[in-house]
Amino acid sequence: MYLVRCLVLGFSVALVAAAGSVVQPAHPAVFGIDDRGAVPLRHKGLSRSIGLFFNAKAKTVCSAFCVGDAIIATASHCIFKTAGEVPLDPADFRFGPANATPAQMTRVAGAAHGTAAGSVVAGNTRLNVKPPIDATQDWALVRLERPVCRGAVLPIAPVTPNEAAAAARAGQIFHVAFHRDRLPWKLLYASGCRIEPVFDKVEREQIERDFRGPDRLLLHRCGTGGASSGSPLLAEGRDGPVVVGINVGTYVQSKVVLQDGSVLFRSKPEPIANTAVSAAAFADELVSFTNRSRIHALVSRSSRLTSSGDSGVTASAKGASERLLRQTSQPARPRSSNGVAHSNAVERATGGRNSTNVP
Repeated sequence: MYLVRCLVLGFSVALVAAAGSVVQPAHPAVFGIDDRGAVPLRHKGLSRSIGLFFNAKAKTVCSAFCVGDAIIATASHCIFKTAGEVPLDPADFRFGPANATPAQMTRVAGAAHGTAAGSVVAGNTRLNVKPPIDATQDWALVRLERPVCRGAVLPIAPVTPNEAAAAARAGQIFHVAFHRDRLPWKLLYASGCRIEPVFDKVEREQIERDFRGPDRLLLHRCGTGGASSGSPLLAEGRDGPVVVGINVGTYVQSKVVLQDGSVLFRSKPEPIANTAVSAAAFADELVSFTNRSRIHALVSRSSRLTSSGDSGVTASAKGASERLLRQTSQPARPRSSNGVAHSNAVERATGGRNSTNVP
């Protein structure tokens, strides 16, 4: 007998695109008592910061959150899926609150012009869910076509795993996300989340072998479920919640018995801990991406003004664009991507058929 470990992703899908087969229903990854409940009054403002990120064509849904006036963060597998799977088209993604109509949901910038792929940057576009697991590269930043996050941007706190664990021991870590097993769609809150460098059943040395970049990995035991991929792992800050990581999926272990190279028995995957990528993995990229987004907005405005003949304002916009370009260091490489959709609009678009993608 030997042990097999992998990552089960926490996003909801109706079909596996590559195989065309229906996958198993989404199950929550809860350790101990299921304390997922209503968001407390002091954090009600998070309903403006965290939304559904969905693709009606692919019938998939994740959580995402505001990190800029027109920028959201989510898990990269929500867009690119996993290694070997067919990527989705970023133009098919929409973001918004659970009670929004399709017209109120916001598309990825460039969707109307076939350039949405240039509005996404990610840590990885071919996610490995078996060792070496790429959980610490499972982040994506997405520019939207409208500044729908203005006034609702969540600050980023690029803490180390040890710092996050200390905050968890002080009762300061919590999680807010959408969960497929709790419909109708609404944000759920889980407090008192544990973060540890290692949990029972697996030694730290094994975790370091199983994951790439374990220094950016947050192993946590906040309750999660289908559609919670891409949601923020949060800490209580002096001025309100701050993001310490992005929820990715569940680290699981199975027992396998072989005889003459054939599998005689495989146990049901047993969860070890949920996983998140630390905000430290994408904090610098966010600064660069935000600057490029400002340039994009100024250049777009410049183009519109040029067509209307307002040359004075155009020159001003171009000058501001050049200044921002000079200020931008370490430009990120745009990468191709794909999307996912759901809400009241999501429920109609997906027909209520969602399940966890279990590799």
